Amino acid sequence: MSWKAQAICVDCWHRAHPAHRAPAREDGPQDRCVMCGNETRAGLYERLDTEAVPFPAPDYDDPFDRPLGYDYEVLPDGRVPVWIMGGIGDQARAVTPWRKHDNPATLSIAEIARDAGIAPGEVVGREFFAAGDEHKLTDFRLKHDPRK
Repeated sequence: MSWKAQAICVDCWHRAHPAHRAPAREDGPQDRCVMCGNETRAGLYERLDTEAVPFPAPDYDDPFDRPLGYDYEVLPDGRVPVWIMGGIGDQARAVTPWRKHDNPATLSIAEIARDAGIAPGEVVGREFFAAGDEHKLTDFRLKHDPRK
């Protein structure tokens, strides 16, 4: 199953949503309706399963369909990007260049907060740079520090 925003023409929109008037225009980008295959410039898009439509849109690399940190790599200067995706107690679940969303690293929220100079409650959801390697990360700094 692959859900993506896909173009749909006005006629197919009305068949799918009979109680709603399509907020369509005629100057939208040239697309092909995923339901009937006709060309459309309606500018209407619906998030649909690409396996469930007769004319799926070609697959494209949409950066908004990828999770934060999917492309993390150690920077040339040695800094390691880290995103704290969640936390349980003092344990942060982190995305790093070596550990992705499906198998996050476990780090200390207290250590990250101390290094970055922020409250522990502000750690989750933030991006940091750290020093170290896949076995140990230290010296956490906010990636987007509003204090600087």
